[in-house]
Amino acid sequence: MVLKQFSGYCPYKCATQKIIVEYKPVPMAGHSKPGYKKTGVNCENYHECQNLDSYGRCPLMIDAPSEP
Repeated sequence: MVLKQFSGYCPYKCATQKIIVEYKPVPMAGHSKPGYKKTGVNCENYHECQNLDSYGRCPLMIDAPSEP
């Protein structure tokens, strides 16, 4: 697991926020390096956020880079 800090515009707070995104390495056939999947987020407003998508993902997590 890899943790990476990411900041961007948060529609819930209407301001720039920082979050920690959790990435899990995923083996990729035919590649020596793994790919990554975003598997979690650490955000102080997550449980009260009104802007999560239908899968419960934070908008900032969705906008975070696909690799750490």
